[in-house]
Amino acid sequence: MVKSFIPLAVAMLFAGAPLFACEYPPADGVKIADGATATEAEMLESQQAVNAYIRKMEAFVECLGREIEAIEEPTVEARQMRNLRHNAAVGAMEDMAERFNVQVRKYRARLEQ
Repeated sequence: MVKSFIPLAVAMLFAGAPLFACEYPPADGVKIADGATATEAEMLESQQAVNAYIRKMEAFVECLGREIEAIEEPTVEARQMRNLRHNAAVGAMEDMAERFNVQVRKYRARLEQ
């Protein structure tokens, strides 16, 4: 009985593998300068880092779409997992952009004084 279960478990493991082929880009390397004290060069460096992160996240979201399309008949659970990962990625991008925009507003306000 146990011997017949092992091939089934292995098959299930590999059947679910495409759902986790897309790697979520970490945000820990993105440093956003403090707009209240940053130089123009530091703000531009932050902008480049945020833009690079956003591009990686957009690629991640596209990957999620390809993952679900690669499954002939995705289960409800597979679709839900894809939607959760997609929504988390979109939320992370929006959060990163808003954090940067707050600092840009501080930077511009400081220059106007």
